[in-house]
Amino acid sequence: MFELIPAYEMQTCTLVNFDRVCFGWPKHFTTDSDVLWNVFLHRKGDDLFIKVFTANEAAVQFPYKVLVVIPHADLQKTIQRKFTVCGDPKEQVIASYAALFKEGFVSPSNELVIKVGVRPANIITESRFLRQQYQSLKTRLTTLEKQQNTMEKQMQSKFCIMHFNAFVSKTPKKTQEAQHSAAIIDRADRHWVLRVYPFETSLPDTNLKVFVVLRKGSRTKCRYFIELIHDNPQQSVLQTTESLFESIDAGYGWHCFVDRKKLMADAGFYPNGILRFRFGVQPIEK
Repeated sequence: MFELIPAYEMQTCTLVNFDRVCFGWPKHFTTDSDVLWNVFLHRKGDDLFIKVFTANEAAVQFPYKVLVVIPHADLQKTIQRKFTVCGDPKEQVIASYAALFKEGFVSPSNELVIKVGVRPANIITESRFLRQQYQSLKTRLTTLEKQQNTMEKQMQSKFCIMHFNAFVSKTPKKTQEAQHSAAIIDRADRHWVLRVYPFETSLPDTNLKVFVVLRKGSRTKCRYFIELIHDNPQQSVLQTTESLFESIDAGYGWHCFVDRKKLMADAGFYPNGILRFRFGVQPIEK
């Protein structure tokens, strides 16, 4: 029966200190289908063994072909071994330890080069695995979306939340001028604002400083969060903590909210020179 055969995805492994290492050489590589394969080579007696395996729950259900090549300057002496892995990993003998030295496979610097390739048994196996992988990722994504929505609802119910835009300063000033958001007013009529000292692009020693400030009301312990929004939501920066707000107009938060180099290198944090914040407060009532 004719079968369509996928190509091997090869990885080169260099075994250093070949005649001195007693505990083996652990290696690993990831295939295009995002499967992490572990390769373990070790000596037992006069034989060199290899074990190729994956912890991917979907991949272990399908048969995979493994190709092991130990190249030699004389192509006719090149060693090739082929075997199948499926389920529990098994060790395979690939060469005689003594023969590798005798036949000149080991370099003068005491290194042995081995190439390991992995492929699905056939195109049908690959198709079935990818379909299962897709369904697994789809289910995982749905679960994460539900968790994210639940967390967002919890934040909305527990925190008083506001959005605020601040501007990046492009010209240096003698003193950094703070920008303040409108006030969040909690149930106890306390007024909370976000105070932002934007970094100045021309001054390398300035950082993005952000603080939550109690502008009006009685002292209290408060849990709060500050989020710097990125164009890609997964890269947004969220910090949360709690502080005892003992005096009016005192700020609590971060003197370096985001590493300056990270911020400057990614315009997704400040499109059109605007920093987009979201912050929330949750007074901790006794």
